[in-house]
Amino acid sequence: MSAGIIYNNGVALTATAAGNMGDVLTSQGSGSAPIFAPGGGGGGTNGLALAFNADQSNVTGNGTVFVLMPQTTLKATGFTYDNTTGYITVTNTGTYFISAMLELTGINQTHNVCQWIVYNTMTGQIGQAEPGNLLTSADVNSQFDSRIDTCLNLTAGDTFFIRFTAYGGTQSIGFVNSGSFTNRITIWQIGS
Repeated sequence: MSAGIIYNNGVALTATAAGNMGDVLTSQGSGSAPIFAPGGGGGGTNGLALAFNADQSNVTGNGTVFVLMPQTTLKATGFTYDNTTGYITVTNTGTYFISAMLELTGINQTHNVCQWIVYNTMTGQIGQAEPGNLLTSADVNSQFDSRIDTCLNLTAGDTFFIRFTAYGGTQSIGFVNSGSFTNRITIWQIGS
């Protein structure tokens, strides 16, 4: 026989029924036995995790805007994703935390600014970040990690994509797949 959690029912020690993987223990109020219930519910259950599985060369560096189109979908709950366009569609209205990161390569002293843009296909630009200067030394072909972390309110059916650009030199900047999930986009619904 498998037991769950031992508790005092006011008279003696007793045990709950066993729960299942992913269940959470919930109180039923004073004088009642706690029970296991399925986990989840609330914000944070809808998520999208995307990763790049190949290097991208010569995509920006002279101000050319590059739409991020990761090839691999690791999780897509509450989203649809088109890896041929980079378009992401949310199925629920709410507040979303968006995080994206690239490991850039081919940077030299002339590249001075990088910019991330979140663009809604219906309403236009909805978020932008300029993390700052890329490089100030004279190193050539240096690598640099750039990321954006932002929260946005989105409506069910909103479709958006994430663009990246770098300025200041010739179009020689790409990003490398270092064998980890450095180059990725993750999005979580954190509120309704």
